[in-house]
Amino acid sequence: MLTALLDFRTLEVGQAVYLAPGIPHSYVRGTGFEVMTSSDNVLRLGLTGKPVFIDHAMKILDFTTEPQYLAGDTIVPEGAAFSLQVIDAGSGELAGGGYRLIVAIDGACEVAVGVQTQVAAQGQAVAITAEEGMAHVTTTGRAIAVLAN
Repeated sequence: MLTALLDFRTLEVGQAVYLAPGIPHSYVRGTGFEVMTSSDNVLRLGLTGKPVFIDHAMKILDFTTEPQYLAGDTIVPEGAAFSLQVIDAGSGELAGGGYRLIVAIDGACEVAVGVQTQVAAQGQAVAITAEEGMAHVTTTGRAIAVLAN
């Protein structure tokens, strides 16, 4: 039933969509990178072996807020508590002062903070606390840094 209410969209590599809380969404195929806060309030609406709470979801679903479609090396969704920095086949600097999570999307990446260096294989992440300084990220593939605002 809910499928008829969804707006089918196809994203190309490098494109992003920001969905505010309460906006129902689903992935049909491909690889997506989803950023969300740590919580116990994810409501599933079907097609899963996990518990489904349709009555609760219908109370909080938001069908009026428009998704934000974004692209580029720096993705800053309006109203979000985070931004993303995409690092493709090269290196980038991440300023200190906020929590950062760097995820190796395609190939490995190396993350250096001061004299410490960590390597993340494809699909792995490196977390950097807000107290740590500037980070230098190097990759031969693609890495995505999630930066807390």
